[in-house]
Order: sequence, then structure tokens, then C-alpha cells
Amino acid sequence: MGMLAVRKARRKKKHAYYIITGVAFLMFLVIGLALLNQALLAFIVLIVVGVFSAVMLPKMLGLYMQEIVEAVQETDVSAPLRIRDFLSWANVIKLERMYGFNKTMLIYSLLTTGGLAAIMLVFNILGIVTPVMAVGYTILGGIGSIIHFHYQIRKVVKQNTLPKD
Repeated sequence: MGMLAVRKARRKKKHAYYIITGVAFLMFLVIGLALLNQALLAFIVLIVVGVFSAVMLPKMLGLYMQEIVEAVQETDVSAPLRIRDFLSWANVIKLERMYGFNKTMLIYSLLTTGGLAAIMLVFNILGIVTPVMAVGYTILGGIGSIIHFHYQIRKVVKQNTLPKD
């Protein structure tokens, strides 16, 4: 994600992508510090990232919404869904055209929750998280993905919906 954001920052001349890269880097730093049992330092960095993210949220959401609007306008919904589409917003747009918003939200949430569950399973096997923590993070991530999809993506997709064929 970080390298893609740097590439977008250079290509689109928008500095907000550098902020996204910085936040991603600092979150990896938090994970690294936590794994090295530096809980206090990890907590301090996490608080800094949280405050910084809260301050930059309006700018990042605007950029995020603009990306989805551009993807809605550029995506050929008549083309078949490809694996490559899952690296961009094209998958959500094509799925929404094929199945409608609610089914797309379900698919998106299941994929997100499944991916998070796989990561938590690996972390559990490595002894990084307990089984209870893994289940809790997976459930919270699943709920968060539904909220994210419903409030952010729905707004843009509904405003820029093309008539179905």
C-alpha cells in the first residue's frame, strides 16, 4: 500500500498520498515495537498516528472519495471481473453493477473478514495474539468493513451510478 501511494503521489501530484504512506509506515513501526515488547513506545507512536490521522481525516477522505469517483467513471462495467480488478476499485464497481449494493457489501465484507481471519490465524500460530484476541479482532474488522463500505463507498457509488444494462 505504501509504495502504491508514493507512486500515486508522484503521478497525480497530490501530497496526501505521502501522508497515507507515512501512516502505513508508522503502523508497521507500532507492530514492530509491539513484537519487540516495547509496549510503551508502541503506544506513544500509536497515539501520535491516531492524532495525526484524525487531523488529516477530512483531506484523506476527500482524496479517497475522489479516487472512487474516478474509478466509477473509468471502469468498464461490461468487461468481465478479473483478478487484477481486486487491486483497484474496479472490483467493487463491477460487483455492484452485477449483484446490487447489498450483495456487493456482503461479498466485500466476507473477503475482508476472511483475509483478516487468515492473518489472525497466522498471528495466533506464531503466538503473537491469543485465540480470543484473534476472534475479537476478526469480528471488529468485519464490522468495521461493513461500516466502511456502507458509509463511504455507498455514497459515491450511488451518486455516480450509471443505469444498469
